[in-house]
Amino acid sequence: HIYLKMAYHLSREARQGMTEFRIPKIFEKELMEFQARAVQIAANHLNKRHGVLIGDVVGLGKTRIGAALARMFEDDHGIESLIVCPRNLVPMWERYRQQYGLRGIVLSLTQAAKVLPNLRPYHLVLIDESHNLRNREGQRYRALLEYLRACQSRVVLLSATPYNKHYVDLSNQLRLFLPEDKVLPCRPLRHIEREYGGNERLFESKKQCIANTLKAFEHSTCIEDWRDLLRHYMVRRTRSFILDNYATTDKDGRRFVRHYLIDFGSALGAWGRGSKGPIQGREQTVDAPRTAK
Repeated sequence: HIYLKMAYHLSREARQGMTEFRIPKIFEKELMEFQARAVQIAANHLNKRHGVLIGDVVGLGKTRIGAALARMFEDDHGIESLIVCPRNLVPMWERYRQQYGLRGIVLSLTQAAKVLPNLRPYHLVLIDESHNLRNREGQRYRALLEYLRACQSRVVLLSATPYNKHYVDLSNQLRLFLPEDKVLPCRPLRHIEREYGGNERLFESKKQCIANTLKAFEHSTCIEDWRDLLRHYMVRRTRSFILDNYATTDKDGRRFVRHYLIDFGSALGAWGRGSKGPIQGREQTVDAPRTAK
């Protein structure tokens, strides 16, 4: 009963997203089922928490998911989008902007520090390859952060590799929409237990921060703590998860998802075999499994 209750609560937000948010009509025939579900789950995060990190592994269509999410919020809220991306991705995003009728502009990350101080407010900002903003001391990072706070923009982050060597890589990206002192729905319990014998007040006194804040999580090196945090702000699915929940098997035993085939034997989890990333082989934000037929 305990495990069933946990599973129910973990998947609750995924179910809410799938029932409350409609895929834009222009994307109805463009998205695969698993991509549409990612859009709806991410929309729920974006609506409730002002930001979301979409971290599906390479090849699962983060760009199209991000474009559909931007179009959904443009339609529902009557806003325009600012798309920030590396210079080499500007032509691709311009094509997407025109193809899917996105309102707003595309800005190269290299121009951020120069352009943003004088740019009019955009209330939805999509940042592609957000792992380029791991360093919060950088000029581009500071310019983006100041702009996002001044405009009170909702933020969509896209990255297949949000984590490199340190958990602060993740927190610096989350800081783009999550202030370090904002009260969170979780706390780094394993770190507090391991280092302070579970004494939360002692931890807060020593670290000069409230336990249920991003600043508190930045003191933790416990993988379980970061999984707890990311469950509230991140959507990440692996190829193996897609195969297990959305694929059909053909007569030759290969699993396929709609119009392309994926060899089940070569499907890998997050960051590949042997990776030590914080969410290897796990579904971070729970996408409700399909009922077996």
